[in-house]
Amino acid sequence: MINLKKYVSVDEIRNDTEKTKQVGENWYTNIYIGSEVLQRLIDKNKISGVVSDKTNIIVGEFHNTTKMYFSTIDFEDFAETARKVFPELNYPVSAEIYTDSRNIEQINIVQKYLNEIGFRHHATQYRLTRLSKTNFYSEIDSKWYADENDCEEIFQMLMDTFDVSCDQIPDIDELLERVDKHEILKINAGDKIASVIILTRKPSIAEWVFWLTCPEYRTEFYGMQLREIYLQLTGNVRRQIMYVREEKMKRFHERFGFIADGFENRIFVINE
Repeated sequence: MINLKKYVSVDEIRNDTEKTKQVGENWYTNIYIGSEVLQRLIDKNKISGVVSDKTNIIVGEFHNTTKMYFSTIDFEDFAETARKVFPELNYPVSAEIYTDSRNIEQINIVQKYLNEIGFRHHATQYRLTRLSKTNFYSEIDSKWYADENDCEEIFQMLMDTFDVSCDQIPDIDELLERVDKHEILKINAGDKIASVIILTRKPSIAEWVFWLTCPEYRTEFYGMQLREIYLQLTGNVRRQIMYVREEKMKRFHERFGFIADGFENRIFVINE
């Protein structure tokens, strides 16, 4: 068992990660978390970590589950440190590793050590990309944007649809922030939300994050209508990306010009 320290600033997290990088060669990290997410976890007292001479482990609490992030120059040291951390965590615990053709050998080593300490492969997300020669977001009717009154309903839809071990489901506070930034699209069936798309707007990248349609409306094409609005909004952004897990969804989006670019997000989970 090991005592975890609570992080109080994003800089502290970044500095701990940088320390391991400076120790030696063959550095590996899966700590690719945006400052906004880190700050949100700090504000809610839900992020902590530990630093050894060769390894930094950071754990964030999401909806009664734990996501493990780490950087290390020595996988034996990482495994030893992780085993000491496990008794302090809420289960299930998930860890994500990112791979493409350039780091596959190192990733095979990472997977070996994850398996040794109890993690099992849970899912793989494949990144799809579509490029445009232009770079702007188009205007759409404001009726397609969710507002703050929709957030509770959208949150419950997300929790009913997605896997908390695999998908980083936003909480109400994050949904409210996304509403303010026009990053949630919706379509209603009467007084109920039928389908939702959540995106992330960046200056030259539009990232499709979640797409969900209530089961009772899936045969009525609400989701497809909203998808058309999303493509209208983002179709002229320089780079458009999304992640899919199912082969059928990969083939579906490829019909609209998206191409698997070789980048994968592999999720490993350990249950108590």
